[in-house]
Amino acid sequence: MKIRSSSESNVDNTVPGPDAFEERRQTAEVVADIHHTLSRVVERAPELLPGEAVDEVKDAWPAHSEAFSKLVDTLAPFDPRLFAQLRTAYQERERQQIDVPPGQSPANPSPFVAPPGTIDLDLDSAGLTGKAGRAKRWTLGWLRDRFYRFFNSAPFKRLTQAKCVQALAEYANFASSFVGSIPVAAQVKEKVIECIELFRLHAEVRARRLE
Repeated sequence: MKIRSSSESNVDNTVPGPDAFEERRQTAEVVADIHHTLSRVVERAPELLPGEAVDEVKDAWPAHSEAFSKLVDTLAPFDPRLFAQLRTAYQERERQQIDVPPGQSPANPSPFVAPPGTIDLDLDSAGLTGKAGRAKRWTLGWLRDRFYRFFNSAPFKRLTQAKCVQALAEYANFASSFVGSIPVAAQVKEKVIECIELFRLHAEVRARRLE
């Protein structure tokens, strides 16, 4: 059975992209995934980081985890009541845009006010929505999977170890850029960025030693 292409049919089979709230949730999910991946690195720090940095990284990890949690909660509140309120607010904002001709504003639009306890974020201006946002999330996932391909290899020989550490450095480099582009207050994300940069730096040092 042949499926007609879009050029042969007037039916629009394009799957709509995620709404603003879902893209915000996906951004939070990416940050949580970065935290999980780095936690796996901490578990095997002697194999992946310079020996003299292992104890320091492990000692600092609880504070870094707390910073990640604060950023994730800012993007998608852990409190289910705030979560539901935020979703409703986003849906209402998008509903007001339905059937509005390009260049015009909705009739009598109500200003968007984020629910108490949440923060309104302009992810669109930060390039974290639509095709651009999807490309960034996909790239980060691809770099993560590349790291895990070596991380989960057995036996973990020196060549595999070197490739794993290099993949970690590349993943951390892009993860730092991704988090840096999230439009939240500097004090919310700066500790997360510092943590990721710490892992990147240590991975690059270990990679040079394995050459």
